[in-house]
Amino acid sequence: MRAPRYGGLMLPTLTMPLTRWPLYPVAASGSSYFVLGEGYNLGGSPENPLKYLKYCQTEGSFRTQPVLVPTREQALKDVVALRQSEAWKAIKWKDSEAGHSYTMPEGATWNYLKAQADSIPT
Repeated sequence: MRAPRYGGLMLPTLTMPLTRWPLYPVAASGSSYFVLGEGYNLGGSPENPLKYLKYCQTEGSFRTQPVLVPTREQALKDVVALRQSEAWKAIKWKDSEAGHSYTMPEGATWNYLKAQADSIPT
C-alpha cells in the first residue's frame, strides 16, 4: 500500500525506505505503535482524503480487531527499543547528496515519540 499523498513529513525519508519502515508514517516496536511525524509540508495540492480511503478499500484490508494500547511501562520500553533498532540507526539526520542537503534534529523526533509513550495513563 502506498502512503497518502498529503505532502512530506519533516523526516529524513531518503534514509527511511519502506523495506525498513513498512508502516511509515507509523512505526511498530514490540506491542506499541508510534506516529513518526505530523504536519505535512505541501508542495502542491494534497490528495483528496476520500480518494485515498477509496484506494485503501480497493487495494487493502482494514483491521477487524482493535489495536490494544500497551501499558505506559511497555510503551516506554518499546520506544527505547525502536531507537536502538537497526532501522533507526540507519537514518541519516544530516545528509548531502547530488546538490541537496538537509539537517534534521533527531532529538525533536525522539522527544515526539517518547511523549507518545509518556502520555499513556498509568
